[in-house]
Amino acid sequence: MDRDTPPNTSARSPRRRRARRAWPVAAVLGLAAAAVVVPAQGAAATPGPGSYVALGDSYVAGQALDHLTGAYPECLQSVANYPRTAAWRAGLIANDQSCSGATIPDLFAAKGAIPAQTDALSASTQVVTLSIGGNDLGFSAILRSCLAASADGPLWSGEKSCREKYTVGGVDTLSAKAAGVVAPAVGEAVTRIRAKAPNARVVVVGYPTLMPDAAHTPAGGCFSPLTSSKPALPFATTDLDYFHGVQSTLDTRTQAAVHAAGAEYVSLLADTAEHSVCSTTPYIDGITLSGFVLSPTSMHPNLAGLGYQGRAVGAVLKAPRDFQGVTGALVSLGGTSADLQIHVPLATLHTTPDVAAEVNGSYVANVNGEHGWYVWFENREDTRVYHVTVTVKPGDTVRLRTATGAVQVLTLTPKA
Repeated sequence: MDRDTPPNTSARSPRRRRARRAWPVAAVLGLAAAAVVVPAQGAAATPGPGSYVALGDSYVAGQALDHLTGAYPECLQSVANYPRTAAWRAGLIANDQSCSGATIPDLFAAKGAIPAQTDALSASTQVVTLSIGGNDLGFSAILRSCLAASADGPLWSGEKSCREKYTVGGVDTLSAKAAGVVAPAVGEAVTRIRAKAPNARVVVVGYPTLMPDAAHTPAGGCFSPLTSSKPALPFATTDLDYFHGVQSTLDTRTQAAVHAAGAEYVSLLADTAEHSVCSTTPYIDGITLSGFVLSPTSMHPNLAGLGYQGRAVGAVLKAPRDFQGVTGALVSLGGTSADLQIHVPLATLHTTPDVAAEVNGSYVANVNGEHGWYVWFENREDTRVYHVTVTVKPGDTVRLRTATGAVQVLTLTPKA
């Protein structure tokens, strides 16, 4: 298809206007020269064997379930973990660098004899997956500190609940750390990963549902006392929804940070809501003891959970890219007028998908990397921003949509 021809969309006007901007001649020539050396979009669309690198923590490694594998036994990589299953489903060969207990700094620095995970990346890497952040939040320590004596509490440490323990001055400190510290750090890590693997498709995978929300908590909760013989759930019933809220905050804020860094994000929360640790068909194991400490499999995916992760990630790796860091904004101009903005990272300008803007399902404009229709644009520090003025009334739905069905719903915000 000719790039100057808009993709076929039934709602579009037959007339088209290309994106416009008055640029100095030297700047235009500089952009044209730079475009010559950018790899073609197809180069990253059909990865070959050995071009997939998996990064992350124990939720990637698999805690040695089924059978231990990998160069470093202490990393507890499982032959059933999601990189291996996803790679098989997508026709790739996984170079699995994940390691149990990994934090964000471990992606970039050696940990004893274990090299930095991102040492495996290069310009020839075509696919990267990443799951990270739980250990940076303090996952294991939080679990240990929130063990309860009964379904109604108190905690073994004396507080009535974990919510009470981690609420200081009316502020939920765990959610605050997830939103203000961990999520931005994941976004920064993605930026560094993309610099090390400039031609790669980077996909960040969120964590599956651990604790249920209120809607999925069984009547009477699902408390069971801690023993060494079988998995238990020694948490106060009121804390289940609290834990879920913290995880939801981590998920949504990490997604925003990842998109801003120009990568894809796969949330597993909705699809696993009915398979929390409280479910009759759980994807997550409960708490078990190994001696006087928590076993490595406590609150981690079981074999069913690893299988789900592998299927979900494999489907994403086989599918076309989603927004690839393209984001939208809807800024009020007063009255019913609004500035609909489409932000495209300059680093991926030539490889982003076709994105259409719609108001109540009717086509307004679209962009395809460096080209746009019915819009004008400006270049900011690291982003090209396309603009189109739209009319928005209360109750209207404004969204961005890709050809593969991915959707971003935009919320009207006041002008800064």
